[in-house]
Amino acid sequence: MSLITDNRYYKPLKDTYFRDAYQNSPSEYYKEWMAHKFTHSMKVSDAGARIIEMTPELYSLDEKVKDEFISALILHDLGRAFERDSITSEMIKIDHGTRGAQELVKWGEKSLNIIIPVMLHNKFNEGFVTYTDEELKAEREYHWLKDEEREFVNEYRAKFLALGENEKKNVIAGLYLVKDADKIDNLINANDMIVLNRAPKEPVVSDEVIRQFYGGQMVRLDARINFIDHVFCWISWIHDIRFEASKEILRQEKALDSMKANVIRAHQNISAEQIKYMEDVLDKAISFILP
Repeated sequence: MSLITDNRYYKPLKDTYFRDAYQNSPSEYYKEWMAHKFTHSMKVSDAGARIIEMTPELYSLDEKVKDEFISALILHDLGRAFERDSITSEMIKIDHGTRGAQELVKWGEKSLNIIIPVMLHNKFNEGFVTYTDEELKAEREYHWLKDEEREFVNEYRAKFLALGENEKKNVIAGLYLVKDADKIDNLINANDMIVLNRAPKEPVVSDEVIRQFYGGQMVRLDARINFIDHVFCWISWIHDIRFEASKEILRQEKALDSMKANVIRAHQNISAEQIKYMEDVLDKAISFILP
């Protein structure tokens, strides 16, 4: 834990930024939202520190680089503070990865090992900085951004492209680390999402979800129809995991077994035949993606 608590951003985030964001709000929901996001950020940081310790190519990096990676882990969801109105709790349409990176730059942060992982951790891939101009323009996530967000992404894409090859490798390693650690905590804590989910509980996986999942893709949000489609979407995040240590942590935590048990528990009102179908499709999916 010392990798995290010794980091220069830990105390400001814990004692000032998140505290002020939720203590000064009249909205109880917003306070709970921000408190949850701080807890999530600490769990993601812990998962990331475990990945570093278990991965020789990360553990052997310069201490300054590793500390910057820890900063990115701690700060990855900084933009969530701007995603809801602190008075009304109403959602505000922003890209929280880009918004968090913009806030970091306002703070005076200059390290691309921090800014780019925060900016891109919620995107499908690192293509926002490695694509050609034509490929980037064809990426639909890029067009979901507001104009000012796209301008910021373009500015930091140019800064990334100006780096030396080793520096680029470090930035991408930090991005993969943050994305993996974020997925680990979200998968371990998917029980809450299962309980809260309001999708129709028809226990049949949609054909398009099956195609994407077994095709090695992360299931697109717009492919989901049924409750179990959402579960396949979460499990499919493992397709995007880059470090073997991340998969080992999921095995150690029995994350997918717990998810399966809670999915079945949430469907106790359906027939025994339907439950057997769900158990079989989930067992097959788990064996496929995390053998």
